[in-house]
This record gives sequence, C-alpha cells and structure tokens, in this order.
Amino acid sequence: MILTALADGETQTVRLRAADRLMPQSASPTSVPPRGPTAGDALLFVALFGLALIEAAFQTLRPTIIGSTQPLTGALHIAIALLLLRVSLAAAERAWRLPRCSPAVLPWLAGALCLLTGWLAGTFWPNSGDEHSYTFLADTLLAGRFSNPPPPDPELFRLFRVFTAHGHTFSQYPPGWPLVLAPFRAFGLDWLANPLLTVLLGASLLGAMRRLRIEPPVQAGALVLVLASPFVLFNGGSLFSHMLSAAAAATIVWQQRSVSATTGRSPEMRYRRRRP
Repeated sequence: MILTALADGETQTVRLRAADRLMPQSASPTSVPPRGPTAGDALLFVALFGLALIEAAFQTLRPTIIGSTQPLTGALHIAIALLLLRVSLAAAERAWRLPRCSPAVLPWLAGALCLLTGWLAGTFWPNSGDEHSYTFLADTLLAGRFSNPPPPDPELFRLFRVFTAHGHTFSQYPPGWPLVLAPFRAFGLDWLANPLLTVLLGASLLGAMRRLRIEPPVQAGALVLVLASPFVLFNGGSLFSHMLSAAAAATIVWQQRSVSATTGRSPEMRYRRRRP
C-alpha cells in the first residue's frame, strides 16, 4: 500500500509538471513585469498640472469665478475632471514599479507640497476669522502687549474672533500658536511656519517608527498615508494651529519611544504604577 501511494504521488507530480510546461506563458498572473511611467503618463501629468495652475490663477485674479456659469470656467473644470479620470484609469490598468525613496526624504517633500498648496490655494494669508485672530494676537505679542486699545468705533471695526470689552481689544484664543507664529511674523515669513511643522511631524513619526523597529518600506507607506492626505497638505499650507498640535503629539510619542529604547523601561508603565 505504501508503494502504491508513493507511485500515485509520483504520477500526480509528473502530471502537474507537464501541465505547467503546456500552460502558455501569458496565463501566469506574474508574467507581466511592472512598468514605470511612460512619456504619455508624463504628458498627462504636465497637462493636469498646467490646468491646475490656470485654475489657481483664475481664482487669484477673479475670485468670483468659482460658482459662476461662464463657459470658460465650465470647460476648464470639465477638462480637469476628464484628465483626472484618464490618469486614474491609466494608473489602474497596469502594475507600477514605484521609485525607491528613503523615508527620511518624505517629510521634506511634504513640506514642499505644503508650500505649493499654500501658493496654489491662496492660503498663505489669513482667510478665516480664526487665522486673523491668530495673526492679530501674534502682532500684539510682538508689540509687547496681550491686548490693544479699543478702536474709535467698535461697531465699525468689529472682527470675527476678536472682541472689545472693558477698554481692551483682544483675541479669543490662548497665546500658544500665536507665540510660535510671532517670530515668523516678525520677519514676514508666517507662510513658512506650518510647512516646517509638517516636516517636524513627518520626522517625529519616522523617528517613532524607527524606535519601534518597523521595516523601511512600511515606514515610507505610513508616512505617505499621513503626509499626503489633503487635510495635512491644506493645514500645512495655511495659518491654522492644527499642525502645531499634530507635530507636538508626534514628537512626544517619538521621545517616549526613545526613552524606552534607552532605559529599557516604558514611561507609560511608570505612570500606571504611580496611579492609586
């Protein structure tokens, strides 16, 4: 019986090998090698980027163009949508050989993208009441004060998130983010604060992942998922305070992992032991 089973197994192996030889090479799911970007892909990207620049110029020169019914605006939006669809289909139809990049480069690329986003979207100046209140308090701190004298006509100079009461005009926000923003405002570089904080966010996340001994390909993928998100790019190109909070939290996690790797003891466990 044992000899019969061995013979049957050897016969089955021979049949499988013969079937592999007879199978066409194109039927193998891994027979198609990954392809890199082609000249057509580069042309599509250049066309899409050029249309985005034209759209940004329209928004800067004629802000009321958004929501209008002008034929040129409608044609531009349709062209951008069709190009995006074509690029998405081209990317989905074939396997891509992604370029190898050191994870340490990704935070700096994210900072550059934030600069580009702030320029294209026009978010480098205070667009909202929150941002205006931040810059108002930053300028007040640079003047050596926490509040300003009231305007001659408070009703005429009423602002969002800036209030006048008891003879003082002040921001409703605490001085944390305006205090960080103040040195940049002093040199006219307030547009650079959040891109640098985006770089710090990426560097802290990378440092924490390295302390956790995560593989470099996983590090790069995790950084791309975080730093390439629209929320990060928008806030990194604006004057909002979100990036300061995110970078501070990531830096705390990185330093905790560093302490654990250096001393062999977890700060969280020491905190838990001290709790009653």
